[in-house]
Amino acid sequence: MNAATSTTRVPPTVDASQTRRSQRQGRPAYAVLTLGPLGVALSGITSLPRSLVITTLPLVDMPALLASLGQPHLPQQMPRRAVPVYNATHRLAGPLALGAAAAALTNAALGAAALGWLTHITLDRAVGYTLRNPDRTTR
Repeated sequence: MNAATSTTRVPPTVDASQTRRSQRQGRPAYAVLTLGPLGVALSGITSLPRSLVITTLPLVDMPALLASLGQPHLPQQMPRRAVPVYNATHRLAGPLALGAAAAALTNAALGAAALGWLTHITLDRAVGYTLRNPDRTTR
C-alpha cells in the first residue's frame, strides 16, 4: 500500500450529551454500591464503630474545601488548586487500599473509615457528582 492510497482513521469524537447519558446510566449501579458498605457498617453485624463511619462521610470533602478557601471560581466550577485534591480523594482506590490495610492490621477503626469513605464516593456518583476535569468542570 502506498502513501497515496492509505487512509488515516480519525477517532470519533464523543459528544458531551453522550458522556452525560453514560454517566446517568451508571448512577443506579453506584446507588446499589452505596447500600453495600453503608449496610454493613450500620447493621451491627460487624464490630465497626458506627459513629466513625457516619463521621467519615462528610470529612472526605474537607481537603478539597480547605484547598479552595479564598480562591476565585465560577459557579459550577471548583477553584483550580482544589481539583487535584478533590479527584485524589474521590477515587475508589483510596478507600479500597485503606480497607485492605484495615483487614491486614485487623483494625476496626480503619475499616470503619474505609467504609465511610467508600460510601461517600459511591453516594456522590449515584447522585451525579463525578471527578473534575482540569478545566474544573465535572466529567
